[in-house]
Order: sequence, then C-alpha cells, then structure tokens
Amino acid sequence: MVDQSSIAWRIFVKMHAVDLAFSQMMHAKNFVNDKNYRADCVDWDDYRVSPTNNMFHKYRDDVDHYDGLELRGKQLDSPLIVQLAGDDPFVLVQAGKHLQHNVSAIDLNLGCPQKIAKRGNYGAYLLSNKELIMKLLKSMMKELSCPITAKIRVLANDADTIDLCQAIESCGVSMLTVHGREVTASKLFTGPVNWDIIRNIKSKLHIPVVANGGVSCYADALRCLEVTGADGVHVVGSAA
Repeated sequence: MVDQSSIAWRIFVKMHAVDLAFSQMMHAKNFVNDKNYRADCVDWDDYRVSPTNNMFHKYRDDVDHYDGLELRGKQLDSPLIVQLAGDDPFVLVQAGKHLQHNVSAIDLNLGCPQKIAKRGNYGAYLLSNKELIMKLLKSMMKELSCPITAKIRVLANDADTIDLCQAIESCGVSMLTVHGREVTASKLFTGPVNWDIIRNIKSKLHIPVVANGGVSCYADALRCLEVTGADGVHVVGSAA
C-alpha cells in the first residue's frame, strides 16, 4: 500500500463499480511531524487540482462545469478509508485527529511485510504482540470520532490467527481485512494464498471480513468470495 492508491486510481476504479477504496499506507509518525509528508499524503483536499481532472483541461474556462467536476470527484472518492501504520497509540491518535472529519474510516495497517516495516516496528511485525495491537486499536476507538478498521496477515498457526482476529473484533473495530499469507510470504516468495483460514475467520466474527490476496482478475474475485464467504475482496491498486 506504500505509494499506491492515488486519487486518480481510486476514482478510476470507482467509475468501474468498485464500492470502497483505501488510501496509500501512511506512516503515522511522519504524518504528524512532517507537514510536507502530510501534504503529499492528503490528495483528497482539493479535487480541482487532482490528476483525475487532467482529462477535463478543456473545461477549465467553464467555472460552473469545473465546479461540477470537483463535486463529482468528491462523490466518487467517497467512501474513502485512510490507512495508517505505527506502533505508538498517542501518535496514531494524533495522526487520526488530522483525518477523522474528512474520511469515512481510519484503518490500522497490521499487514505490511516489507523490511522498512520491520525496521520501524509496524505493519505485520506487530502481529505477534496482541496486547500492543489491542492497545493501539482501543486508543484509536476511544479518541477518534470516525470508524476504525484493521488489516492483518495470517499467523503460522490458525488457532492463533483466530484468537487475534477475535481480540481485534473485541476492540470495537468496524471491519477486518485479512491477507491470507504470513509475513514471510512477500516479494519473490509470495506462494499460494490461504483462503480457507479467511473462511474460518469469517465464520467466527460478527463484523464484516474482507478477503485479500490471490486475486488478479474478476474471476479470481468471484471465486474468492465463494470460497471464503467474505463480505468483500480487497485488491491492491496502482499509483498511476
């Protein structure tokens, strides 16, 4: 999710029947401390200058038409979930306070498998610390006014994965996205995705569960929904 899912991509897929889009993954500490980073991340602030409207250059002299395009951009980009990464509850809450009134929900990334996430102690490298995850989510739930969601990868043991998912649900989150691979399965070593564990998770939880991983076309998405019984399929997009 790093440097992915720009406004142009989100609106493009919304125009082709996608129901919900996420922002790129944003590092909460950088978002709070670096105004330039924050400005780069917030691409939904003014739809009139978004790359999405490049195709409408010929209308720039038509103010009424252009304002209509901006409104259309806002409508298409909603609902939007912004994804944050971090391991400090205070910092995540401070970042969330910048966002909570402008987005549909805030997602805690517990699925990033990259080395930078390991060095920064966030993403999938928090999965072994259930207590910290619950602390992060409970702080966000308590302090922020918008819905909170989470995205995880599965653990090596199915029972541990189910236990973690139930603990996350108990924090009061509105939705859980599950990537059906472990943290070690990334880059050139992706390997097969485990949709069976997602089906098991879905059967145990009461909140919406979204399946992620192993989907590269529409037929895959349909098969994923059939196998997992999930409420939706999450496909990582492009920065284009």
